Parts: sequence; structure tokens; C-alpha cells
Amino acid sequence: MKRIMAVDVGEKRIGIALSDPGRTLASPRGVVEAEDEGKAVEKLVEFISHWDVDTLVVGFPLTLRGEEGEQAKEVERFIACLEKALKEAALKVKLVRWDERFSTAEADVLLKEAGYNGYARRSRIDAAAAAVILQSYLDSQNQGG
Repeated sequence: MKRIMAVDVGEKRIGIALSDPGRTLASPRGVVEAEDEGKAVEKLVEFISHWDVDTLVVGFPLTLRGEEGEQAKEVERFIACLEKALKEAALKVKLVRWDERFSTAEADVLLKEAGYNGYARRSRIDAAAAAVILQSYLDSQNQGG
């Protein structure tokens, strides 16, 4: 079975998480530097191809009121670049925008509970946030949501 991948798009880094082949468990897989958007998109396309991903869940930053703000517009622009690159690579990937509110805060709590402090926690937060986003999506799909 093909995998599902999630990304948490930030200004400096893009956190990456990947599902298991059974599509029930999300695991953080690392980060891609986001400052050079072209290189970041290229690395994500390589990752998608390598791991045989057919669904990409993109953390979508809504405001606390559930509205799209400036950051959502930036993520939409990034999604457009990624869609173009996937098309050029002849990869058919379903893109899903998923509410990411509180994902970083939840990831931070989980990392603290796991005993990560200081730099160790900060260096893992983006991938952990992507895993929180992906696990939320997987849970909704496995519950028929």
C-alpha cells in the first residue's frame, strides 16, 4: 500500500512525517530547509517518489477563528509550486490541506514528555509537528471521517 506524507511548512524549515504502509501510524522523518523554495520543493518531490507516496497532507495554518490569514496565503503559494513540480515529475499525488492549529504546541508537549530539552527539542519540533498533523489526518480516515 502506498504511504501518506505530511509537511508542516514554516518560513525556515519544512517538517516531514510519513505514515507506515498500513496508513495507521505517523512518524517524524526530518526537515527540509525552506529558505530556498526551489530546492525545498525538489527535495520533497524526491522524497515523495522514493517513499511511494500517493497522498500529501499539508498543514494549513488557519487563524484561531478558523479563517485564512497571511500565513495561509504563503502556504497556498508553496502548494502551487509543489503541484507544478509534481506534475513535471509525472507523479500523481493527492494534496490535502489539513488544519494545523496547535500542532506545534502539541508536538512541543510530546517532545517534553519524551524527555527532550533545549536544542534537542527545538531541532525536532518541525518534524514532530508534521507527525501530529499526519496522525490527526490518519485517525480521521481510519474512523471513516
